[in-house]
Amino acid sequence: MVSSLKEKFSVGLDLYVGAQEFLRIFTDAANHAPRHRRQNFFLHLAEVLGPDEFLAPLCMLLVDKVTSRVVRLTLEEAQMTLAFPIALLRHFSRPLQIQVLCEALRECTRVVRVYTLQKRRKPS
Repeated sequence: MVSSLKEKFSVGLDLYVGAQEFLRIFTDAANHAPRHRRQNFFLHLAEVLGPDEFLAPLCMLLVDKVTSRVVRLTLEEAQMTLAFPIALLRHFSRPLQIQVLCEALRECTRVVRVYTLQKRRKPS
């Protein structure tokens, strides 16, 4: 499955979008895995898929799962909710961590750009 995704889609955003449904199978099921096994499962998943290509979208999808709830949480609750993707990221090398964080920042920038363009096009 992974090799066919890599063949079909180029790196970066194309691969993230192409693999999104496949990766969501795992991220949507994250809360169903026992807490003491969850981190090891996702570490193994990232290693098997290839962390250079799939760690960023995995972390972003894990964060995306909780974003609608974060605004209603206290600071401590929000930090605990986001602790899992951060803990996952910490198991990889610093250069890869920086790469993943840069990818997340690029995605945030892209989403804001798309949102502001759509907002400008719609009459009030």
